[in-house]
Amino acid sequence: MTSLLKCCLMLLIFNLASYYFSQPVLASSSGIVAGNVAQIALEASDLPSRFEPAPSFLQKAILRGIQSLDPNLKKEGIALDKITTFVDLEQAELILGMTANLPSRPAIEKFDAGLRRRDASDFFVTGIRRSLSGLGKVKVTKVQELSSLGEIGEMARGFAIEAEVEGISLRLSSEAIAFRRGSRSVLVVLGALNHPIEGIRVREIALRLDRRLLRVER
Repeated sequence: MTSLLKCCLMLLIFNLASYYFSQPVLASSSGIVAGNVAQIALEASDLPSRFEPAPSFLQKAILRGIQSLDPNLKKEGIALDKITTFVDLEQAELILGMTANLPSRPAIEKFDAGLRRRDASDFFVTGIRRSLSGLGKVKVTKVQELSSLGEIGEMARGFAIEAEVEGISLRLSSEAIAFRRGSRSVLVVLGALNHPIEGIRVREIALRLDRRLLRVER
């Protein structure tokens, strides 16, 4: 992969994580707190062997970036804990996973209501637009709701989104699923630069995480 494409991939991961962690669907002043996700975090064994953990400097930069987004995060009780990110630098692909604890019935209802909204796709589309910000004018060319999510969590919604940056040869193919199991909310994003997603689907990853959640909560 060229150095330019590698830089674009790193920027994409950083912007995706920063955007999604700043949104009320995963964290809000109602008290959603990112807890210890070690037991349900993405693991290398969940993914094809070509994926490896993102470089530590990028993980640290993501956390610093998120924490600098809103100085009121800690005041609102939102404790950012861990983000799991894997990359295939040769194929220019990324997988991003994050989780949060929904500590009350109102928080759970708010999360579910957000996913039920007719315009729920806007949440995902905006994330993709933001992830490519700074590279040029972004044109979203495809938004398609993912099907067959009934086995994932108690509430799940996902979309396949494709976008391109006008003026340069950069295209992003992505799939994202947000779901809830009990009091845990999970977001998984899969992305590929300049080629279609192949070999793995975000539904497979989300299903594995959901099954792990079921085992942990027993």
